[in-house]
Amino acid sequence: MEALRLPATPGAARVARAAVEGVLELERYPDIQFVAALLTTELVSNSIRHAGLADEDLVALRVEARDGAVHVEVVDPGPGFFPLPHTRSRPGRRLEHGLHLMDVLADRWGYRCDRLGCCLWFDLDLVPGRRPWRGREPLPSRLH
Repeated sequence: MEALRLPATPGAARVARAAVEGVLELERYPDIQFVAALLTTELVSNSIRHAGLADEDLVALRVEARDGAVHVEVVDPGPGFFPLPHTRSRPGRRLEHGLHLMDVLADRWGYRCDRLGCCLWFDLDLVPGRRPWRGREPLPSRLH
């Protein structure tokens, strides 16, 4: 298990991404490693950008791979929010895709918000045989 406390500064997302990329259990799954790092970066960036935190506030990151899945939690001391309306991407809103990506890419996700802060988490199943990550692929021109 990896647990970090990150300062609420723009560099925190890069440190969080590196922590996820360093999880040994993900080395066999480059596609899942990529998605886990992407979603973690989005959640940490959202905490720093939208939770109203001061530079001296801390964002907690916990990454754990066990029982056939990787589990990631990002916790901040902000006032919290209701994330469900933000899970749908809106055309023309370039900076509002993080929670939409989590909704689409994570196998499971959720949130807890209380007087102590807000926690968003996601799970990705470590499933052999997922499509290897090759970036955007063209659609076949004709189906047979």
